[in-house]
Amino acid sequence: VYSRDVSTTYRKLQALGWTALGEPVDYRESYFHVRQVVASGPNGFMLAIIQRYSPPVTDVPPFDGMSVIFNSTQMVASLDRALEFYPRLLGWSVNNRFDITSQAEPGADVLGLPLPQANTAVRRLAMLRSPWQDPAAIELIENQSMHGRDFSADCIAPNVGILCLRMPVADARAYAAEIRSRGASLYTKPQRLPVAPYGTLDMFSVRSPEGAILEFFTRVGA
Repeated sequence: VYSRDVSTTYRKLQALGWTALGEPVDYRESYFHVRQVVASGPNGFMLAIIQRYSPPVTDVPPFDGMSVIFNSTQMVASLDRALEFYPRLLGWSVNNRFDITSQAEPGADVLGLPLPQANTAVRRLAMLRSPWQDPAAIELIENQSMHGRDFSADCIAPNVGILCLRMPVADARAYAAEIRSRGASLYTKPQRLPVAPYGTLDMFSVRSPEGAILEFFTRVGA
């Protein structure tokens, strides 16, 4: 999310029991100049709060404290495999693509990498946008130098945490047919369901090569 004042926003969250991977920091990466903190709530929810100096924020509705969620980050084992899936099968575009090599991470501690490893870690990043008028965005990060356990098989209901990304589209059934025509498999087929707080929805989902569930919906009668 964006914030008008990251430091003030984070102090308010601290008073409510939130922590962070590090203090708010200023950094430049690609064409961005920002202040950022990655805050963690009492239940482990991670929220990247960004104050953008340049370029100016023009891609979200006007806001006072914090903006709507404009992006979601996913760690991937293979950026090349992910980039085959999102543009070719889902029809998304690559908005920005760059690597971080031979340097500590932007902002010294934004992503929480230990600095000795961060100095040599190769991080491959891509920012993608959906093809519809009010675009969704996903940032993909492949860390080639550090390894962890793959829990994607546990990303099934019922479970705790964020189970899926849910994104509105103009016509969910038409988008599902478009995706299938490109050779992608659906995780759940289009169906009509009551879902609070949205109302009655037409919705379906797919799974990324990393196992992430992406859910698309259209309000019936909207």
